[in-house]
Amino acid sequence: MNEITKSLKARKSVRAFTEREIPEEIKEEILLCAVNAPTAGNQQLYTILDIRDSELLERLSVTCDNQPFIKESKFTLIFLADFRKWYDAFIDTDCNPRRPCEGDLLLAVDDALLAAQNAVT
Repeated sequence: MNEITKSLKARKSVRAFTEREIPEEIKEEILLCAVNAPTAGNQQLYTILDIRDSELLERLSVTCDNQPFIKESKFTLIFLADFRKWYDAFIDTDCNPRRPCEGDLLLAVDDALLAAQNAVT
């Protein structure tokens, strides 16, 4: 069994955290892994939000099924499907693209999930 397979099988969810801060270089490495996930047509149809505001973390802890560990998080990323990203880029360069549709949303959701999985792994 290779190291990646071992790592994937050993992964587990943790919802009890220490008070330690996460070094910036580790945060950067996690984000680098996320943006290197495979995407549909290499379009990266997602946006990653790094949430640091304690008031927003408090609101998210309630909004996300009342999960109190979120408000204590030292590193919170939100992965958003962003299927208009390519469309806006084409519009900004004076191209005339077709309007995004349902299939584009599904590709964006897949891209966001792949990026999130890379970050978690």
